[in-house]
Amino acid sequence: MTEQARPILAIHGVANRSRGEHEERVTHLQDRLNRLGGPWKLWPIFWGDLGARDEHLTKTLGDLEERQAEFDWYRMKKYEFAEEEVRSSPRPEGADDERKARFIAEVEKELGRPADPEILEAIDRAWSEMRLLPYAEDEVLESAARAFVEAIEASASAAPEIAAIEGFNLGRLIASLLGADRAAAQLVRDARAFIMTKATLGAADVGVYNAHSRIDPGEEPRIQDRILDCLRSKEFVTEHGTDWGTPSRPISVLAHSLGALVTFDLANRSTENFAVDRFVSFGTQVSTFHLVHKRLDVDRSEDGKPKVRVPSANIGRWTNIWHPLDPLAFVMEPVFDRNDRGDDGYATLRDIRLKPGGRIDVWAIHGMYWTDGDAIQHMAEALTAT
Repeated sequence: MTEQARPILAIHGVANRSRGEHEERVTHLQDRLNRLGGPWKLWPIFWGDLGARDEHLTKTLGDLEERQAEFDWYRMKKYEFAEEEVRSSPRPEGADDERKARFIAEVEKELGRPADPEILEAIDRAWSEMRLLPYAEDEVLESAARAFVEAIEASASAAPEIAAIEGFNLGRLIASLLGADRAAAQLVRDARAFIMTKATLGAADVGVYNAHSRIDPGEEPRIQDRILDCLRSKEFVTEHGTDWGTPSRPISVLAHSLGALVTFDLANRSTENFAVDRFVSFGTQVSTFHLVHKRLDVDRSEDGKPKVRVPSANIGRWTNIWHPLDPLAFVMEPVFDRNDRGDDGYATLRDIRLKPGGRIDVWAIHGMYWTDGDAIQHMAEALTAT
């Protein structure tokens, strides 16, 4: 007999406006989780249509191309001043040859073998045309060498080294030297677009949520009610039966970002009897929001210290996953009292720090938990913990 899948609620965070994208994300996560345990049936909870309005935010950005041109002009002027200053500084005899030899050594280190004649010839050409690389610090030479070798290894032609060097056209070497400035120039445009759309929209979602969360008496908790609506829906009841999310049949929840706060608030809402047995939050701010605005039936502190106990009748086991490079991810243990035993009427709690690794897209890192292998492994372990 096939084991019936256990229902798990999956709640998104701020700045999500596509029900279809959230459902697709949850379906993908369900497939990966079920390879690690289960069986589980994930139910996507979508509330983005109740968040802040965003249709006219782009009108507040200004002319990004004009701002980019202004920043490029400033960057090149700064570089010209730097070149003049560096070239006017005294240079010991043989220093240029020493720096070139150091660069070749770094290239060979990255290659894992001696440089071929074609590579050495390309370096000679580059060296004669470079403006500041001979004056660069060791870290810049190392960065330039890595960029040079990456271009070689990226080529798939019959003569990869020669083709890559010709296509390289010195651009990546110069980009390595100017990497910080060029990244900063692009950052001006990207940051404004991101902040005014994603970040501002996210902050606006928080404001809209807090205005309708029943933290303040008399407000309607519309976003929280999306969780209850799912549990009471005909589709859910037909597949899993009734009484899920009650103390006699607590539900498990995966919640990202503000979605974790929504879950936490609902579990501690005095007018409801919502119970969670396994609460897995990731990239969330529950502890921060509790400190600045006390949640309903959870004490703000004990003996003047920010240590709070969460009744296990509301949340049985709480696992919080966070990435140190995620600016919107906060830890819970310093605020909420950790209880490893779970035998005194209060929730267990554990913070799990993901290890940084690989190439990180700073703009996408807050949403990486849905697809990150390590995060998903921790989710599966948390859902099976007893």
